[in-house]
Amino acid sequence: MSNELQLVFNFMQGDCYEKKDLSYRVFKDLDFEDLGPISFYRSDFRGSKFSTVIFQNNNFDLADFIGCTFLNVENRNVIFGNCEIKNCFYKKCQFYNNSYSDSAIHNATFEKCIFEDETFRFTMFDCTFINCQFLNCVFDQCTTEHLTFIDCSFLKTEMSTMHAENFKFSKCVVRDTFLGACFLGTYLIKNTDMNLLSFKYRGEIVNIEDGFFDTFIQNLFYQHRFFEYLNLLILSKKTKKIEKDFIETFPMIMSEKNANIRNYNTSSIIEMLLFYYNTELLPYFSLLKIWDYLQSLDSSYDLIPKDSLLVFKESLFKLSYTVSQMDFDESYVLSIPSDDSCKFTIHCNDNSFDTVLAYIENLLHYANHKLSNTYVDPLYSIVEQKKGSVFITISTSLLLGLLAAKVVRQIYGAFCDIRIRKAKTKQAIKLIEESKNVSTFSKINALTETDNVKEQKDLMNVYNTLGVDYIIGIIIDFFL
Repeated sequence: MSNELQLVFNFMQGDCYEKKDLSYRVFKDLDFEDLGPISFYRSDFRGSKFSTVIFQNNNFDLADFIGCTFLNVENRNVIFGNCEIKNCFYKKCQFYNNSYSDSAIHNATFEKCIFEDETFRFTMFDCTFINCQFLNCVFDQCTTEHLTFIDCSFLKTEMSTMHAENFKFSKCVVRDTFLGACFLGTYLIKNTDMNLLSFKYRGEIVNIEDGFFDTFIQNLFYQHRFFEYLNLLILSKKTKKIEKDFIETFPMIMSEKNANIRNYNTSSIIEMLLFYYNTELLPYFSLLKIWDYLQSLDSSYDLIPKDSLLVFKESLFKLSYTVSQMDFDESYVLSIPSDDSCKFTIHCNDNSFDTVLAYIENLLHYANHKLSNTYVDPLYSIVEQKKGSVFITISTSLLLGLLAAKVVRQIYGAFCDIRIRKAKTKQAIKLIEESKNVSTFSKINALTETDNVKEQKDLMNVYNTLGVDYIIGIIIDFFL
């Protein structure tokens, strides 16, 4: 008989399951409302799986849940006590009015779970909540760090009385919920309405728009808590150019005598930048200029102390990888004949129409001037313009058009529709997108050799000479 069947038939009211080895078992289709309040005190559930189970009035004090999976499990009035939950996965689980007494929860993921009328007393580190709901909950006497909330909702939840550092909120809805103001500097928040967030400092309600935050932000700077300082500048929208604040602050970070503080600020700030990328909080050009600045330091380590060099190199690598992902493969450009062009449409609202139009014209005019020694024909022309949208055709340099579209989208939240005109170019792009390898590039070369051979080779020579970095450099120079 399997372990699953043994467990199903052996559960009897009044039986003792304390201090048992229940590891690597399967608990399925069990309702402890009928089976009774069986105690699992100090039992080991390592590697076990729970599916469609209702726990009610059970005791899991000092029990171990390590590497467990919970699917559609309901917990009502359960005593978790001082249990340990580590490397576990919960999906479509419910938690109602349970008891926690210094439980330890590490590296757990909760997806589509509901927490209602819960008073949490635990330590929780490195956990992720996806599409979860917190209703009338209290985080009391908790120590928490590195928690991520994605598509979560909080209603009438108290989170201001716990020690809570390095939280991430993405696309969350918060109502009648209080966060701790003293830890706000470590919170990364995006796609969440900051106006709906409420904060308490030492038990008193404060507002993010009040003078309290101006003083608080300045104190962070004086205390050399630079990561929190820059993060709050972004969240409170008190920075006009985050790249300028970053470049002014970074030498002060490197002058910090305590290597741990120095490295924490460095790695945390880079993580912050990567988190805010592709939101209105961090425009594309700002990230490019920060990346350009750090690259300039990479060739000369005079500013970077030796005990921070590894952290700096790792952070720069992460940032460089992200920037490279924003860019397009050089072969993408090489596959476009020299007489081809792309048309991309910027969709913006009427209020920003004139600003966006002027912005695009200035950017492309600047790029055209910088490349005048290479290209004879104009790089761009305005095909059509009307309120609500701007139609622009970029000649020759598709990469420049793609980058310009990205920049405008970051700054103004505009939608960009890019269209390639020639069928052969479309076929080449399709090959690139399906498989970026040597054989694919050979197919692309064969495709383009049969037509416009001279023009294609001339274009390849141009981009081999200039390189993608040169085009990106034009974008950076434009904003400098």
